Amino acid sequence: MTQTLEALAITWPEPAVLAALAQVNLLDTWLERRLEQELLLWLQQHQPVAPSLAEQRHAWFGEQAASLFISRRTGLDQVLLSVLQLDDGHLAQELWFRLQTGEADFLDLSHHSIGPERAQGCRIGPIRMAALDPELALVLQRLEPGELAAPLEHGDRNLLLLRLEQRWPARLDAATRGELELELYDNWRLSQVEALLAAAPAPGQRLPIPLPTP
Repeated sequence: MTQTLEALAITWPEPAVLAALAQVNLLDTWLERRLEQELLLWLQQHQPVAPSLAEQRHAWFGEQAASLFISRRTGLDQVLLSVLQLDDGHLAQELWFRLQTGEADFLDLSHHSIGPERAQGCRIGPIRMAALDPELALVLQRLEPGELAAPLEHGDRNLLLLRLEQRWPARLDAATRGELELELYDNWRLSQVEALLAAAPAPGQRLPIPLPTP
């Protein structure tokens, strides 16, 4: 006979298991995985046709994901840029002038760069704006594709020469929506684990987990 769960719940580990998990600092990870296993079981027992976890995430977090997209839209834009990182102010001015006049391009000057972008011909991207240094992202927001920025101070006396090559505005397509729904789901799961740890339950205790509210 199949057991019917009235609510999503998780069983707190017995002392031996709890001690072993604590010794290797994996209790959080164990709880996260156990919670997901219990959730899949709950879905199988409570839905006429059990949805995939991705489908259930969409049902729970789809509207929140749309709101999150609006609030983060600029950071979700993707850009391709050319960058030279230099530690010599005079050289930076000289190379910036050569780039501005079209005498040379970033690839031609890549051997001057002291940053890791040198290995890629001084190209970075496509990359989301949110993944960039905030100061750099702010400069890129003001540039049009093909526009060269003025030398930018960065870090300890370093200078950046950069040009925005291309920008792809973010769209709430299926992939982006799924990514945001997964982020919201992970945040919910982590919050439940934190609540379980704070409760300090007794070994073997069955603890209810509140389901997300769409």
